[in-house]
Amino acid sequence: MSIIKKFPIYLIRVGMGYATISTPDSSEDSPKYAVLLFSEENYAEDFLTSAELENAEVRYVRDERELARVLVPQPKPVTSVVLDAKFESDGQHLSMTCISIQDMLTKHLLKARCPWDYPVYFLEMPDGNFAGIRAVVPTEKPKPENLSDSHTHSEIKNEAPKTEHTSSCETPNHTSLEVKMETHAGTKMENIVALFTSHQKAKEYRQRMKKASGIQIFAVHTPISLCEILQEMNGKVYAVALDPTIDENGIHKTPQCLTTEKFLATFLLY
Repeated sequence: MSIIKKFPIYLIRVGMGYATISTPDSSEDSPKYAVLLFSEENYAEDFLTSAELENAEVRYVRDERELARVLVPQPKPVTSVVLDAKFESDGQHLSMTCISIQDMLTKHLLKARCPWDYPVYFLEMPDGNFAGIRAVVPTEKPKPENLSDSHTHSEIKNEAPKTEHTSSCETPNHTSLEVKMETHAGTKMENIVALFTSHQKAKEYRQRMKKASGIQIFAVHTPISLCEILQEMNGKVYAVALDPTIDENGIHKTPQCLTTEKFLATFLLY
């Protein structure tokens, strides 16, 4: 669970940088510093006053991505962050708990790892499963680069996983759309779930489905919720197609298609 419960988060701007403090494991031979973060503006103001910092002012960041942009370029001696540091009653000693910047970025700022904003959307079928594509994939485990689409815009039928036939799609009462195609040696049929980064994209995809009646747009509001959904699917759903579309010939296209395992590891797990 993230130590950041809400945004904005407050920092103390000093000159061209942000206020830091020596970490407990810092030494003269190996100095280490932590960026000061505060969950409330008055906490930052109180610290600024107690520390008697000159030419300093309280600033804020609005979300995880803005905070990540502050932390990533920090110079090498700045290794950690500290949240809500405060002076003890003697006015001399500090109460603080440090977290490494690496842990902060990978364990507590999950949204900063995703190239999209939340919520994201699935299409929920009448039976409670999520819509997607049923496609031909290799029976042997494919190399990751065959699944991570590096083109600006590609068709699933030209990548692994493949949908090689252009006939129209039907919507059966199960996890995926049924793409009318034949398997051949070295391939098998697998489910690929459709995930959308905007409500409009989900709506447009639903409009092109042949049997769209009863299909609802299902919003997922946090990375943790998305992670839980995909972990439950892992092993049942082969891959995740991001923002797929259906063209006039019934061919499904997507800018990116990753195995469920790879999608989780890239964007949601640490």
